[in-house]
Amino acid sequence: MNAISIDLEDWWCNEYLLPHLGENLSKYELNDHLMESVEPVLSLFERTKTKATFFVLGSTAVRYPHLIDRIFDQGHEIACHGYSHTPLTRLSTLTFEKELEQCEEILGKYSLKGFRAPSFSLSNKTKWAIDSLVKYGYEYDSSIFPTWTPLYGSPKAPREMYRISSKNVDRIDNTSNFLEVPITVSRTPFFGFPCSGGFWLRLLPERLLVNQLVKINRVRPVIVYAHPWEANINSPKTDAGIFANFEANYSRDSVIHKLEKILNVMKFGRMKDLIDESQVNV
Repeated sequence: MNAISIDLEDWWCNEYLLPHLGENLSKYELNDHLMESVEPVLSLFERTKTKATFFVLGSTAVRYPHLIDRIFDQGHEIACHGYSHTPLTRLSTLTFEKELEQCEEILGKYSLKGFRAPSFSLSNKTKWAIDSLVKYGYEYDSSIFPTWTPLYGSPKAPREMYRISSKNVDRIDNTSNFLEVPITVSRTPFFGFPCSGGFWLRLLPERLLVNQLVKINRVRPVIVYAHPWEANINSPKTDAGIFANFEANYSRDSVIHKLEKILNVMKFGRMKDLIDESQVNV
């Protein structure tokens, strides 16, 4: 089995766009397109009989509680994506734990087991967050991106599921009961190439994307992720410069088709089911 996950957040949570939004952000918050964005994703999962893990932003759940109930009632796993989508690099232990408490109040009825840091911001610079997650009863994290990108990455981290602790996120700690489910990257002679979600899923041609994931899956489970706004061509466009606009908007019309192809070629399920299936080998 492999796992597919959705980061349920607003389009302006993109770290490349945020610096360009300024005072216009409050205007965009009133026109978030979230429901319009998530419907094709839910329809895709229903059509392919797929159960997924939704990493839900606490502030999104406040605005759309009935949507979260609906997602859960359809058999998907609800996990935590923080409250404000502030990267761990801009939080302290105190403010991070305050966010975890807020998420527990809003999402606690779903028995949260998993966490994903905004912008994949868990690294050895923010490893302190693992102790907070353990303290608040989480069982696994899926924030490690085992390669380098301009925004995030831990290139020395393992590429398979492993036991992790706040001692060193790049090392397996067999004394820990806390699990890391890293984002899938492909192996190249020089570095791990992101190929399993977000901008990278939109960037790669479909045949190359599918071939890479199938190849990886011969060796280990694949972890795919997406954001609903990435599949919505109607999400607002902003004057954020050539790079940020390209990263945010390129090939949005390909996302649902690519995901459907992947789901039809390989078997995917929820994070917690993959962990249960793999636990004996971790």
